[in-house]
Amino acid sequence: LKAAPATLTYTGVNDAGSGLKNVRLWMRKDNGAWGDTGLVQTASSGAFAFNAFAGDGVYRFALQAEDRAGGKTPAPSGGGAAAIIFDTQPPSVGALQAPPTEDNAPINVVYSGVADAGSGIDKVALWFAKDGGAWTDSGLWSAGASGVFGFTAVTGDGAYAFALRAADRAGNLSPVPSGAG
Repeated sequence: LKAAPATLTYTGVNDAGSGLKNVRLWMRKDNGAWGDTGLVQTASSGAFAFNAFAGDGVYRFALQAEDRAGGKTPAPSGGGAAAIIFDTQPPSVGALQAPPTEDNAPINVVYSGVADAGSGIDKVALWFAKDGGAWTDSGLWSAGASGVFGFTAVTGDGAYAFALRAADRAGNLSPVPSGAG
């Protein structure tokens, strides 16, 4: 997730005795302490719209129910019932290497070091520019942090520059390539 709010749904909270009074949403960030978010619902099923993200990290969520007699389920502990990785930072694209000259397609472009500390790498795309022209998405992509692209979109003799663009699982994108490559 890269933007708030996060909608967290719940079902099946009930009390056969005095009846359900409310359901509270609790949260902890990374390995921090559990805290009551202040979000409260009164129905046995529903949803919370959580907006209080305080930076990138893993947010864990749990519920605490209270009945009309004042009894409460225990305060959350452990890993919680749901987790969201809040990630607003684009991945880093690492490095790539192509042969200085090639007379046959495909041109093997080796890349490594693509990283994302938040939600993880979703895909890495190979971009190219011919003879200093505009950068173009080659249509080749991979899901790995390292690998090899077999570039076949060669359109005649010329100087081909290559660059990477990466997307993470939260939808953040590294910048569109620019410059000489």
